[in-house]
Amino acid sequence: MSRTGSGLVLIPLMIFISCSTKSLQEWTVRFMTANGLQTGSSVTCRGVTIGFVENIRADQDGVLIKVKLDPQFKVRTSDQFKVVTVALSGEKGLEVERRSPPGTIVPMGQVLPGTDETDADKMLKGLEEIISADPIEREVLMKRWRSWMEVHGYWPRDIDKAARPPSPNHRQ
Repeated sequence: MSRTGSGLVLIPLMIFISCSTKSLQEWTVRFMTANGLQTGSSVTCRGVTIGFVENIRADQDGVLIKVKLDPQFKVRTSDQFKVVTVALSGEKGLEVERRSPPGTIVPMGQVLPGTDETDADKMLKGLEEIISADPIEREVLMKRWRSWMEVHGYWPRDIDKAARPPSPNHRQ
């Protein structure tokens, strides 16, 4: 991880923490895995920094992530907490995704469920990238997606041999 990449992400976080005159609200979010998240990682909603990760600990049911959030941000039952990549260096953060219709406000102190990305989510996201890419980039993305599928056992390694028709020069 480069110092420049980390610094660019940490500067807004330090400004957020130092400029906040009100005490931050403490929440706990439960995930199955921490997915590369670290103490100090940012928490954002719609691209705006609303807090940071204060603590990460494992328990018998997964991972508990303690976050500090701006008191003006109201957590709702419809909100989804997700681990996302926030920098080219691969640095992770938490993103709060607002869902419609908006749910009721959650009282502080409850453990919130985090949304772990599933293999199906990753496959669909890969296909969406392929479909929206230009033709040159599409081929590269397709190879990367297919490789991921093979590694995870979703793409039979010998599918190409079975799917290809015999070449016109091939004699039986």
